[in-house]
Amino acid sequence: MKKLSVIVPVYRVEPYLAKCLDSILAQDVPGMEILVVDDGSPDQCYAIMEDYAQRYPAQVRIFRKPNGGLSDARNFGLARAEGEYIAFVDSDDYLAPGMYRAMLDKAASHNFDMVVCDLQYVYPDGRTMRASSHVPNDLFSPEEVRRSMLAIYPAAWNKVFHRRMFEDGIRFQKGVWFEDVEFLYRLYPVIRSIGVVAQPFYQYVQRAGAITSTFDRRMFDYLKNWDSILAAYREASNFSAYEKELQYCCMRYLYATFLKGAARSGDAKIFWEAYQEARCFVRRHFSRPACNRYFYTTGPKGLYLLTMNRLSALFTFLRFRRK
Repeated sequence: MKKLSVIVPVYRVEPYLAKCLDSILAQDVPGMEILVVDDGSPDQCYAIMEDYAQRYPAQVRIFRKPNGGLSDARNFGLARAEGEYIAFVDSDDYLAPGMYRAMLDKAASHNFDMVVCDLQYVYPDGRTMRASSHVPNDLFSPEEVRRSMLAIYPAAWNKVFHRRMFEDGIRFQKGVWFEDVEFLYRLYPVIRSIGVVAQPFYQYVQRAGAITSTFDRRMFDYLKNWDSILAAYREASNFSAYEKELQYCCMRYLYATFLKGAARSGDAKIFWEAYQEARCFVRRHFSRPACNRYFYTTGPKGLYLLTMNRLSALFTFLRFRRK
């Protein structure tokens, strides 16, 4: 068995792909395979992939498939991965040296199910900014792992997963934005331990027009994602055990992240639609947030989610109306 499988979905990243692949090949991990999946990219990405497969035949495996989106490409790679551990890299990003060696050493030290590292935002003008994984220390107990749901950085690419995490058939949901949020929270019931490497290894390249800097109607996929997450917990009879964590996380994403994205539209009608849908969603799935201790133990954000979201939404709506 290979030690590590790195899955790299590829679509319209011709200027970035070589740097990404070079950074993975430089990781110096024996028994590493790199599965590069061309998801129907219309540019010259596949020619670059062929070049790397010819130069590094022992490590680079390339595939070409019709366009199905990021989730579909990742799932395609997962079905073919042979590694004991699985990692994902977005093909416009790159890795700092030593990332996977450090994370695999951590994983082996206590047979961790998942290992996380910090990251670094890389801006077009060369600026960088460190960001935390928001998992402050190694976690071993079920309560510690559940609590980490409240703040963990919800990306697949700054993590290494033991392949046993996927034995229950958990895969990325196809056809939605923010698929990492949906995937990670559905994965939580099978995570028993989390190891932490507090170094900013993953280099997250900020491209103009990225999801996080613009508004798109697909922002409403946050609602689809949380519908899928909650349905999965109920189907597996895990909802009651995770209800407080799910309630806090759902309200955090819908009342903060989702509404912030809607506010970027600058359109009062869109913002109010987002607010109304978010509020109805929360009320339909949860009750009595005032009884949830997490809203009182997570600082100002928790209190905002509990008490201030209506006033904040009304203020934003009125501000747009004045323009």
